[in-house]
Amino acid sequence: MSRSIRYKEDYLDIDKDGNWSPRKAGEKWDWKNSLEEDEIIKIAKGTSDIACVIGKPVQVMWFIGIPNGLGHPDILPWYISTEETPNVLEGSPMMASLKSPLIRRSEDIEYLARTSEPFSAPSIRLRPVPGLLRSRDFIEKVASLAKQLNVPVELEGSVLAHAFYLLRNFGIKVVCPGILNPVYSPIVYDKLVRDNIPKKILQKGEKVTTEKFVAKELVIELKAKVVEEALELYWSDTDDNTIEEIADINEVLATVCEKLNIETSQITSLAKKKREKNGGFNKGYILKKTEEIPVISIGKAKKTLFGDIGQEKNITNKKTRGQKEFNPRSPRKDGPKLVIPMIPPNPSHRFESFPFIFTKHGITINIRFTEKEIIIEVDEIKKENSNLLFDL
Repeated sequence: MSRSIRYKEDYLDIDKDGNWSPRKAGEKWDWKNSLEEDEIIKIAKGTSDIACVIGKPVQVMWFIGIPNGLGHPDILPWYISTEETPNVLEGSPMMASLKSPLIRRSEDIEYLARTSEPFSAPSIRLRPVPGLLRSRDFIEKVASLAKQLNVPVELEGSVLAHAFYLLRNFGIKVVCPGILNPVYSPIVYDKLVRDNIPKKILQKGEKVTTEKFVAKELVIELKAKVVEEALELYWSDTDDNTIEEIADINEVLATVCEKLNIETSQITSLAKKKREKNGGFNKGYILKKTEEIPVISIGKAKKTLFGDIGQEKNITNKKTRGQKEFNPRSPRKDGPKLVIPMIPPNPSHRFESFPFIFTKHGITINIRFTEKEIIIEVDEIKKENSNLLFDL
């Protein structure tokens, strides 16, 4: 029997409404085995028995943890395949290569499909959000993209997964990195983590390199951690994930207060004063813009020899042709500069890309926001299309 151990940053669970929901493998679940030792032995023996009956190697998906009293064993075979295990890309690490783009949503497919940059990655990685795990339409789009780019698909999951067989049926080479013979390479994080995480990783037999921040350096790093956790909250797409991210933010803020000797009562008191003065955020007002009003138009209109003074007029600022409405949360061109806001775009536009064409320099710049990064791609403008371009 061979065994490979893989760490997953998140896993699928069921939320309070009975729907599949992704959860991060944070505290309590970090480095916890999915299977107990006796379950592994039962699965290995059961799979061997099935192979002996069929007379050929098999892959079996099992149901685990069946409750007592249902008249069934606690472990049952569910799906059996005699397909040969797919080949592993030579030199492919256990975790999928970070050089290969990750596809989770349809927007990721659309972005890769329309980019004009020559595709140089060895593959594309597939890890769909829960709602797309069994979507045939989504998998068809992935298959079409793989054919367009002429690359295999690295499947971050089981070879028995629904996506694996759909992709194989579409004629796509599917790669499951490091199933039995993983090639280990260091994973660089360089970020602040909870106090017990390094010790837990060491207990599992991995090598860990750490350094410690002290005093002011730690406070600065904690402030950066708040930004990281806030971005994770912004991109969370389920109620359970949202709650987890809020808990993480609270933990970081509590540590900041501790290091700066700030009492919780001070925070509560100041928050109450600001709420009494300016209100909270419950009504959901979006401040679009402000505009100064001329003094002459303020107050009640008066009759004079020169007509009405102080009469309010509705003045509409007409936009010139081709002028776009200013949006401080979207990338924008400001003369020779390209301004990229630190605050992500409006949630309804967060998966969009923002192209900018600079005809004078012969380049086009495309900007895309992701969970952890702002991706900037620079392409040369094709001469045959130069008559269709304009400078924003």
